[in-house]
Amino acid sequence: MQQHGRLSVQGNKIVNECNQPVRLRGMSLYWSQWSPQYWTKDTLQWLRDDWKITVFRAPLGVEADMGGYMTSPEVAAAQTALVTTVVDAAIELGLYVIIDWHDHNAHLPEHTAAAMSFFDKMAKKYASHPNVLFEPWNEPVPELSWSDIKPYHEKLTSVIRAHTDNIVLISSQNWAQYVDISARDPVAGRNLAYSVHFYAGSQSHSATFQATCERALNLGVALFASEWGVCHWSGKGDLALDTANGWVDFFDKHYISDTAWSVNNKDEGCSALKPQTATSSGWTEDDLAESGGWYRNSLLQ
Repeated sequence: MQQHGRLSVQGNKIVNECNQPVRLRGMSLYWSQWSPQYWTKDTLQWLRDDWKITVFRAPLGVEADMGGYMTSPEVAAAQTALVTTVVDAAIELGLYVIIDWHDHNAHLPEHTAAAMSFFDKMAKKYASHPNVLFEPWNEPVPELSWSDIKPYHEKLTSVIRAHTDNIVLISSQNWAQYVDISARDPVAGRNLAYSVHFYAGSQSHSATFQATCERALNLGVALFASEWGVCHWSGKGDLALDTANGWVDFFDKHYISDTAWSVNNKDEGCSALKPQTATSSGWTEDDLAESGGWYRNSLLQ
């Protein structure tokens, strides 16, 4: 964080305090309600020191049917405490952090009200810290059009802007993939970038999606790959490492920052850790799943 200071958006790029394009690289934690053991300073310090990350994503699980933030006031308080733990750690460790409202149905009135309240508190609490980025809606479900999604982002951006000019990530249609449609009718405001989500092992997330991203860039919006993985979106099947390497080259070419999915030991393709890995830091090569070894090597290049 000391290297870049307060980030901003200029044209289709995120830039540092000296107005130079930056490309942050890092990892996403896993859903907060299911993997709290990695929502710790120790984990983040290890990722900073050993994996050389400069940014990480904190996906706050929201939906009540998944045991998330909206389950009860007690659960909301516990989940908020996890978020503040890792954001405070990011500030201390000099890392950037994305606070992600990890919701598929944020447009529903009760979800919107909860998100507005949550981000009002987070933006106010961390207004003076350039480390903190905000992602108010993880992935809209495919049934929603951009005209359904855009009003939510206008509301949430207004809430955040009451306290801070830090970067806000805007999600688009169909699991944050139709960024070119959003770019034709962008949310008004400053320091807004658009989330790009994909999984290299999914055929529909191939080179044609890179063309979608290039159309959005050519329309003048900045992109941030806040969730992507080397596996299929389901977590099953073989890893698509050649395709993933192509995506990293694409990020590098266009100064697109990224946080890969995910720091977890669940038995699925995109988990960075093997299921038997119980420690929250200090991992050896034997502790890393195939994807974790690839992520680490990619970050160290």
